[in-house]
Amino acid sequence: MKLYIISDYGKQIRTISDKAMDENINETMHSLDWQGFHQVILEQSKGNSLEVGGSLDASDGFSVMLEENNKQYVIKTPPQTIEEMIVFLSDYLSDPMNWKNTIEWY
Repeated sequence: MKLYIISDYGKQIRTISDKAMDENINETMHSLDWQGFHQVILEQSKGNSLEVGGSLDASDGFSVMLEENNKQYVIKTPPQTIEEMIVFLSDYLSDPMNWKNTIEWY
């Protein structure tokens, strides 16, 4: 899976790895200044993806979005911490087909 970042409300896009691993996720998430707005995305070769992001600014907050078969789903209960977003990304990386069934989506 490809891991990349979109920062500053879409002004910057940076690929971290074309073959993401948990280490890439942890390093990336902890390296970002979450006072600013970032989206961290894991994308499968079929275009399906999981995106976590937002900022520590209360007006933004954090969110998780899943894109699967050209449909988008937003998590009902957003993450409150960077660590929670890391768990979502790691779970998606390890089992992209089944992990989503344990989460409530809009």
